[in-house]
Amino acid sequence: MNFPQSSDLSHSATSHSVASENVPTVSPPARPVNSHPMQTRSKSGIHLPKINPTLLLAHWEPKSLKQALDNPQWFTAMKQEYEALIHNKT
Repeated sequence: MNFPQSSDLSHSATSHSVASENVPTVSPPARPVNSHPMQTRSKSGIHLPKINPTLLLAHWEPKSLKQALDNPQWFTAMKQEYEALIHNKT
């Protein structure tokens, strides 16, 4: 069995890299045309904005009873809830 000598490998690698530099660049293929008859929003040019989910989580919840009692909105909500429990006798 004939194995290439190290000098043959280095020469082969050098000639390969030089040859690859002379290859013209090829632009990527064009996107295929979707010929399916179904009409979608995207095909009609309708693109809805992406909603950032962190904006929906803007409210704050207290971590303790003291934090809830210190916040007037939470205090009012707790008071209303307590009064509803008393009124319903639950």
